[in-house]
Amino acid sequence: MIWAVWVDVIFRRDQVETPGWVEFAKNPGLLWRAIAYINQYGTWSLGKGEATKGTELWLFWIAELVLVVGIAMAVGFEVLRHHAFCERCESWCRRGAKLILSSPQNPMSLKRQLEGNDWRSLEGLTAGDKGKDHLEVALDSCDQCRQLHTMSLIHTAVVRNKIGQTKVRKRNVIRHLLIGPAQAETLRQLSTKVTHAARMAPPKTTAAISGKS
Repeated sequence: MIWAVWVDVIFRRDQVETPGWVEFAKNPGLLWRAIAYINQYGTWSLGKGEATKGTELWLFWIAELVLVVGIAMAVGFEVLRHHAFCERCESWCRRGAKLILSSPQNPMSLKRQLEGNDWRSLEGLTAGDKGKDHLEVALDSCDQCRQLHTMSLIHTAVVRNKIGQTKVRKRNVIRHLLIGPAQAETLRQLSTKVTHAARMAPPKTTAAISGKS
């Protein structure tokens, strides 16, 4: 698509008869011949000299292609890292729920339990604190078919050294584990429960004052 539009623009700029970018897009052979034609004469130069063309221009184009494709792939992988894709609806899933829970004793053991459809350990966790070790749980759901649901877990360890400096270490425990509608609803309810508990908890300053008295 981009190449078709670019070729059409170049031809129009140089007042060369062109069938239009739509025809170039529909006919790869025609587009390739147009690109080869442009390469013979070039379209720009690096200075006041002759326009860049031939092998040198091919190398520039290849570098541009690698850069564009590389960026597109990187963006795609980054999006996929955070959200699942529903092939049935051909759309990205959206974040259905996100909650912070207390750190499990053994995150990898919790992973095996969840993969075995045992949710008792996860449901037994309480609301977490971002200032301490905690477990981040994320639910992704397809808004269209409402059939695709995935769960991701990230365990965060907060480590303080002898001089009080804090280091945060994140580890992906589960990434987009397929779950059923009932399990997705369980996560939503757990998110509501944790959010409500956090709102009902007394402020830290109040808790500190009451602890001193």
